[in-house]
Amino acid sequence: MARPRIAFLISTLADMGGAIKVATEVANALVEEYDVSFIQLADKGAPAFAIDPRIACLSLGIDAERIVDKAKALLGPLRRVIREQGIQVLLGVSADEVSAALLPCKLTRTPLVFCDHESLMSQIDLKKTMLVKRTLARQCARTVVLTEASRQAYIREFQIRPDKLLRIPNWIPDRLEERASSWDPASKRVIWAGRLDVEKGVDHLFEVARRVLPGRPGWAIDVYGRAVLGTSDFDLEAAAEEAGIGAQLVLKGQVHDLYERYPSYGVGILTSYRESLPLFLLEAKACGLPLVSFDVVTGPSEIISDGVNGYLIPPYDCDAFAAKLGALMDDDDLRQEFHEAAPQGLEQYSKAAIYPQWTALIHALL
Repeated sequence: MARPRIAFLISTLADMGGAIKVATEVANALVEEYDVSFIQLADKGAPAFAIDPRIACLSLGIDAERIVDKAKALLGPLRRVIREQGIQVLLGVSADEVSAALLPCKLTRTPLVFCDHESLMSQIDLKKTMLVKRTLARQCARTVVLTEASRQAYIREFQIRPDKLLRIPNWIPDRLEERASSWDPASKRVIWAGRLDVEKGVDHLFEVARRVLPGRPGWAIDVYGRAVLGTSDFDLEAAAEEAGIGAQLVLKGQVHDLYERYPSYGVGILTSYRESLPLFLLEAKACGLPLVSFDVVTGPSEIISDGVNGYLIPPYDCDAFAAKLGALMDDDDLRQEFHEAAPQGLEQYSKAAIYPQWTALIHALL
């Protein structure tokens, strides 16, 4: 009996963003039950994450930027691939790609799923974005969001039928929780990881660093990630040097073994302006790290229990953030206490809990 055929539509597998990371994890799991493909608009280099060799990776050779241009370029090639490959369900990972796929999927009668990795409430003032997402939520067979807060926002703002909206959070790889046992309570290093851009709050990171580091010469903050061209004019490295903390605020760049590095850090911090369900916090929590984050609209409050395994800081109070982070840095017992409470709530983010939600979605559409 032939296995159902599903595909993920993405911009490129070379992207190291969280959405592609999650899509790869899900695809690698689903290939046990389905024939799975990645359809990328353009092949821009080696995949950023390991892909099961049973997954077919196709490229349409499209390098358009605007949604309207993507839609025109995608119409013929995507319709052809869907028919030739016998794709029965298509899952789109970004609003641009899903918008461009609406017509090809309609013409081929292929159920289209919009996987929205962003927080709707943080985009409420972006009229164009809200218009696009309202259209997608109404036209797609299903929309998948990461948090219940985002699901309720879709229902409230767009009057979408609740059965068309699913909350399926990211899962944490089982191997991560095993690393919590090797957490180093004596570590005097803090970890921050993400894109070095405006949204991730690199300016906040600097403001916090210049408050906590000068008086703690034994401590350092390691920053993992790469700059995204055109998204920030804030030079974190130059600002750190000018403030005299260049040796303590260390830019580590982009790495592929972050999982291995988490346990060597004493604290994990997130300074974003907005989030949906931040993978960094989930991963650091699974590895037993005490956490500090701004309590932005969605995400951190579903991961951190304030005063139990971390601190939630009023957005964007850098003085309060620095005070709480400094308290953790100065108190070995407090870090140990938060470490021991880190597993709280992790069970809902296990693969065992989340994988069946993906298969149930696919079977419903088949």
